[in-house]
Amino acid sequence: MERNINYAENYSFSVKLNRAYDFIEELKRENKKVLLYGNSRAGRIIASLLGECVVGVADRAHDGSESSERLYSLHQISEVNYDILLVTVLGRESEIINELVNNYSVKKDTVLTLNLSYVPTDSDKVRASITDANLNIKYNRDRWGSESKWLNLDNYGYSWDGGNSHTLSSIAKLSDEYLKPYLNNQYNLNILELSPGGGRFTYELLRYANSIDLVDMNEVCLSLCKKRYSNLTTPMQFYQNDGQSLSCLSGKKYDLIACFDSMVHMHPDIVEGYIEQFAKLINEGGIIWLDHSGKGEKDIGHRTDMTDLKITEIAMKNGLSVIAQHFRNSHDCISVLSTG
Repeated sequence: MERNINYAENYSFSVKLNRAYDFIEELKRENKKVLLYGNSRAGRIIASLLGECVVGVADRAHDGSESSERLYSLHQISEVNYDILLVTVLGRESEIINELVNNYSVKKDTVLTLNLSYVPTDSDKVRASITDANLNIKYNRDRWGSESKWLNLDNYGYSWDGGNSHTLSSIAKLSDEYLKPYLNNQYNLNILELSPGGGRFTYELLRYANSIDLVDMNEVCLSLCKKRYSNLTTPMQFYQNDGQSLSCLSGKKYDLIACFDSMVHMHPDIVEGYIEQFAKLINEGGIIWLDHSGKGEKDIGHRTDMTDLKITEIAMKNGLSVIAQHFRNSHDCISVLSTG
């Protein structure tokens, strides 16, 4: 059934959701013991995000007759050791706070409500290389342009900064889950991979390739991939660009265009510019497969201000359809686009 979608409302919800998430992350950083008020769906979602910070949940519907290690009646609040009582019932917070203070001897200065107007403090603000397009290109050139880092720190991308480890099998599983279903059992595709880095996802793309072109702003990445795949018979071409333009591919056409774990670091203006160029490079019925920041800017992991909704709007503007969007983790989104 066809439904009308109000994208403005979707975006407003996305903004509020991100603010709520930032607020909860700030609580976690303070490492306070949190008692939640309300065992509704919202309360359970917030509890899952706060994790070990939650010492229990107080709820009006619980009368204390059934023993529970984590669920308390309002009369039992005084028995709980907490630093903050967070009201998760939305819309009547003032009424609830007055009741808690007046009837259950809760100290008002310990009560917090979800703050959808939360603005990060200076210490939470993201780096300029996330918000400024020119500085973003410089950062990506500097961070990923060192052979020593690729070999000794990042292990070809399987162990970023010595942590966040991946394996050949974990990348293969991701490819099988999020890429393979959209290729219709085709194994003769002409493929473009943007920003292959150390060639971690290139390994998966080669399974489906008749030919493959790699484009990266860093010569060292292309050099690493040349060495890594030098013994293969699949035709491979290597192109160095400026971090924005694909003019080096003029006249070429592809069945699959892919970018994995690189676009997450690219400024939204750069992402939009690439999608505009992809739309001219993709064959009719071809697939554009992009892994990007899905919930806005985030300093940890150097994620830029891109969302699933923004990708949808950019795709539509360039005559592309969004076939699917998958969040592969709590922040990063895979968008599958096609012509028509």
